Amino acid sequence: MVFISGPESSSGIRYSGWSASRFQAAVVRPFEVASEGPSLRDFARLVLDLRGTVRSLSGSGELRPRLGGRLLRQTTSASSLSLSGSPTAATLTSAAEVNSISTSYGPFVSSFGGASTTTGELDGTYDGSLGDETLTFTVTAGGVVGTSPVLIQITDSQSSTVDSILFGPSYVAGTPMATAFGNTLALSAGSAINGTSFQATVSSTVGSAVDAAKSFDGSGNDKPNFEPGLGVSAGTLTINGVGISVLASDSIASVTAKITASAAGVTAAFDSPTESVVLTQKTGGASSTITLGSDDSGFFAAVKLDTATVVPGADDEVGALISTVSALSGISTGDFSVNGILLTLDVAVDSLQDVLDRINASGAGVTASYDASAKKVSIVSGEQGAALTLDNGTSGFFTALELPEVTAARTAPAQKGFARPSVLRSELGELASALRLIFSEEFDVSGSVQADFAFANLRTSVQSAFEDTLDDTDRDLLRSGLGIDFDFGDRTGGVLKLDEARLARAFSQSPSDLAAFLFDEKEQDGRNGLFAAIEGALDTISAGVAARLGDAGGLLVDRLA
Repeated sequence: MVFISGPESSSGIRYSGWSASRFQAAVVRPFEVASEGPSLRDFARLVLDLRGTVRSLSGSGELRPRLGGRLLRQTTSASSLSLSGSPTAATLTSAAEVNSISTSYGPFVSSFGGASTTTGELDGTYDGSLGDETLTFTVTAGGVVGTSPVLIQITDSQSSTVDSILFGPSYVAGTPMATAFGNTLALSAGSAINGTSFQATVSSTVGSAVDAAKSFDGSGNDKPNFEPGLGVSAGTLTINGVGISVLASDSIASVTAKITASAAGVTAAFDSPTESVVLTQKTGGASSTITLGSDDSGFFAAVKLDTATVVPGADDEVGALISTVSALSGISTGDFSVNGILLTLDVAVDSLQDVLDRINASGAGVTASYDASAKKVSIVSGEQGAALTLDNGTSGFFTALELPEVTAARTAPAQKGFARPSVLRSELGELASALRLIFSEEFDVSGSVQADFAFANLRTSVQSAFEDTLDDTDRDLLRSGLGIDFDFGDRTGGVLKLDEARLARAFSQSPSDLAAFLFDEKEQDGRNGLFAAIEGALDTISAGVAARLGDAGGLLVDRLA
């Protein structure tokens, strides 16, 4: 591309005759701006050659994608009709997080270590009074739990005493003792040796969470961590009249799997991000619901389904009889016409989809459709410039669908892709190589300001090409998302970076976006697309070099002639 010698490249662009070898030969010589010798002239020739090439690329029609569109008449519902385009299923979701306590602590059970055989178990709810802390629980008076007194001192990360708890000689192992920060502390049977300790963290900023994989009968560090006072035991729960057995060794995960596999007709799942159990009807539509029955296992209460409200399903209102859809109550049995073709409908027999299909098959030369995402009806003429005339007749059909006056609009361009993608990809590769040579550190020697001048101008111009895609164009690395990036922090390795995989996807999937990035000219001075931006930088750079040379030897005159 840029340095092809000879009359013409594969893209039909004529170049000025500089080869890559001459480029390389120029850059290996020291660049002394104080001199008007060959090095500065060579640099000027490189800049001018590259400028001419980029100018040819910017103006090349052969390398741009071919996009088309048709001017068609169309009309679309003025506002959302709020019709369900497909059946939706009823759902029932935990009324709140299964464990919605806003504070947390852990581990639940810890060993004091050393020769101590007793363990400490934290339970209850942390009140948040200490903020986020790491607490140390130390035996300051040892003994045998339940036989002799045991004193536990609790200190924070600053070694300040938070609380001291005395477990007397009549203490019953495993009995919770209140702390000053909301939790309880219990000691197991065994000996507590003076000086031994364990640590636990408490947090006022991280909430508690249930573990859906832990069994209901788990204890200590293996407990599922339901909210205090809630738990699940062996029993039976009923959904849609179907009984489902629950074992003490089950977990939230295993019970939801049982529900899904049962004849209840619902799927059940635990959603970790929202920490909730979600039941979904397997059959869509308004008539299929979810009904919770008895539960002697405590599961519904523990996962907060017992206070949840069913979100009902919805029928396919586009496919339902018009007479059954309240949003279409403005339509009556009668006639209407499209482009003079008379059509009829019966609200007790037809659905909205039936009527749209009838319009499409009528020979009126239009396409009628319902957009489920926008929830609007559109009618578009089938040929460029074709008429689109709608008449309500006796049915009130078009008024009920809020179809306004017919307008003319151009359809979205059909992306046909680049005519010669392989050529353009090759041109981009050589452009990257050329910029690497011109702006490499070979020119950035002591006393040389020309390379810095050139580099700064390139950066300023290229930033404008990224303004439509990036909020911050002042950083060193600019990514287009199209496989064409600039790294102004890497002058040696090359400022223009090509990601071949992303570039290939852009050619095949986003040709209009790639074309806009390379070729657009949105600013009044025409320097907004990447090619135009680089060309503008090279204009400024070449003018600066010419001033250094004093245009000696008529270099610029010869090149621009």
